[in-house]
Amino acid sequence: MFIYEKYILKKLIVVFLLTVLFFTALLFIFNFFRIARHITAGVEFWLVFRLFLYLVPSLLGFSIPFGTLVAGLLVYGKLSAQNEILALRANGVSLSRAASAMAMLAAGTFLLAVLVFGVVTPMGNHALRRLRNELGRINPLFLFEPGETINVFPGYSIYVERKRGSILRDVHITHVSKEGITIRIDAKTAAVQHHPEAGTVILKLDDVTSRMRKSAGRELWEEKDKVMEVEFDLAGVLQRAEGRKDESDMTFRELLARTAVAKENGEDSAIYTTELNKRLVLSFACLSLAMVGAPLGMRIRRGEKTVGIAIGMTLAMSFYAVVTFAEKLRNNPSLHPQVLMWLPNAVLVLLGLLFFRRVRRGL
Repeated sequence: MFIYEKYILKKLIVVFLLTVLFFTALLFIFNFFRIARHITAGVEFWLVFRLFLYLVPSLLGFSIPFGTLVAGLLVYGKLSAQNEILALRANGVSLSRAASAMAMLAAGTFLLAVLVFGVVTPMGNHALRRLRNELGRINPLFLFEPGETINVFPGYSIYVERKRGSILRDVHITHVSKEGITIRIDAKTAAVQHHPEAGTVILKLDDVTSRMRKSAGRELWEEKDKVMEVEFDLAGVLQRAEGRKDESDMTFRELLARTAVAKENGEDSAIYTTELNKRLVLSFACLSLAMVGAPLGMRIRRGEKTVGIAIGMTLAMSFYAVVTFAEKLRNNPSLHPQVLMWLPNAVLVLLGLLFFRRVRRGL
């Protein structure tokens, strides 16, 4: 390794670590107040601390690709603004050699992302879900988080817009029966009643509108201004959830094994293949974003840093938007969501090659 490669690589590692720390802390703050509410609800501090601890791996998974991009933009942008890239070219160093330090960082962050997405994050997700179930056993109110779709109870999808004390506000419940009939229940408020001796939780809904539809979408009936009670088997649900793993809780090896079993049994394996491809796509993002970050940074001149950073961030946000959209299609295998997920990486690689070509011509 040449002296200038060590010099650039050292700068890249420092900026990468600082960026990952910053983005992780920023994402952590977004979740802080939601989790910290458990302390005011009387939950032991140790349980709340574990919630924070298990959340960190999932945050790191998004911070690592961003950190790779920002490191390339800032370091190569500064080198370009100070004419150091031009000086390297004048001394016979090619652009590919000048970008070799970025390639080393990208390879290292790719391996780190594979480890995080393939092992660490699934273990953290599984531990987090088990802890949430434990909190739900203590107080079912913890299961009804505002702004999240609750799929804890089989056949039911529950969405709560707001929560104040033991009262849920603007509650939307969707229940799909085995016959394919969908019942939609909208309530202004809902009181949560826990019956530990029976192992049940009851939602007492007020100001209710109920609608029933067949799978074809034709409405059968609608009723308004009703008071309704919906009872759930909390003990049975939590007991079944103890040994069960969702696709987000599985490591790479477990996802591959579950996919093979589903194919052998003639079952749909799209959920598992989509989850597997999503993690590989996010890991590969370290390489594709690095290919964009380095040449964009090299094109930066004095006073133009914000332009390159804005372009890089726009590309990164577009990347995550497409991946998130493709993940939403995992229940529609005919749309091939696992293929759609790889499209942003392919576009970024092509853009990176184009940017390198333009930088070479420009210099």
